[in-house]
Amino acid sequence: MRAFKYFVPLLTYVGALIAFTSYGWLCFLPLIVTWILLPVLELIIKPDATNLSEVEENVAKQSRVYDYLVYTMVFLQIPVLFFYLHSMQDQSLTIMDKIGRIGTMGLFCGTSGIAVGHELGHRNTPFERILAKCSLLTSLYMHYLIEHIKGHHLIVATYDDPSSARYGENVYWFWMRSFVYSYISAWKISNGEMRKKGLPLWSLKNEMVQFQIVQVLFVTAIYFIFGWPVLGYFLLTALIGIFLFQSAHHKCPPATRA
Repeated sequence: MRAFKYFVPLLTYVGALIAFTSYGWLCFLPLIVTWILLPVLELIIKPDATNLSEVEENVAKQSRVYDYLVYTMVFLQIPVLFFYLHSMQDQSLTIMDKIGRIGTMGLFCGTSGIAVGHELGHRNTPFERILAKCSLLTSLYMHYLIEHIKGHHLIVATYDDPSSARYGENVYWFWMRSFVYSYISAWKISNGEMRKKGLPLWSLKNEMVQFQIVQVLFVTAIYFIFGWPVLGYFLLTALIGIFLFQSAHHKCPPATRA
């Protein structure tokens, strides 16, 4: 029963299906639930401040239910993305309909996409690492897997960490700086690994080279299946997802020089 509450986020996929098959305000339904309804409920419902007992914690650690929940979100994310892309081909959509659907998919890219990819990126099994890559692919953010684990965790909250906001830094400037320098950092890390192994930088064993090929093929496939306008809508949702996820890092401890 404790695990049951963590299945509630799966209901948001129902909201996504409604948003991608409806018009008007219903296109904003997941956004309304996330940004208005849930915050209001948090103000009304008294939070549970109790923690698991040591025995309960050990039982929870052994339970695979939580793992299956995370896996399910990946398995739902990719079909929902393609359903969204298909829905954007509807010629009767108004500007507001498109904004609602783009915002909704952007929300899913930042939460079910990057956030879930972040969690699975910390796992060690090949299966979970593959799921992490698939999840991050939906926002074209696969390099995060390299930069976060091999970069951010080593220099977190220092001046050199592109994923940590600096003291007093404007959130919009942080978005831009983090977006650009995280990508550059991932290349530096991956290229450094190639040099240590005595391999050419453009080797297919270079993870960043692999990620770029996969992402280019993914974008190309979207173009040939759905066309230019829908590809543009996809890129917008990917950016929204990235900026939404990075907003959490803006609240990290102020970065200082190492």
